[in-house]
Amino acid sequence: MDFNYNILLPKSHAFLQQWNRRILTKIGRVSVIKTLILPRNCMSLPNPNEKIRTSLNQEIFRFLWKAKCDKIKQVLVTQKCLHGV
Repeated sequence: MDFNYNILLPKSHAFLQQWNRRILTKIGRVSVIKTLILPRNCMSLPNPNEKIRTSLNQEIFRFLWKAKCDKIKQVLVTQKCLHGV
């Protein structure tokens, strides 16, 4: 299963680099992540191991914040809406 993710992760990185060149708002970046990145990686191949999950998570947050430091803690960003975020 890791072999499949090793093929998908470089493709996702290249895909995010293409979108990174565009001027997007934070909401636009979140929309790209939710509609284009996550379904491509997580829905087609379930249960990635911890190493792959952290790698994908770092890539997504790097894209979200334009490779700068996080403005909001990752714990708060990944919470459910019911918790007030």
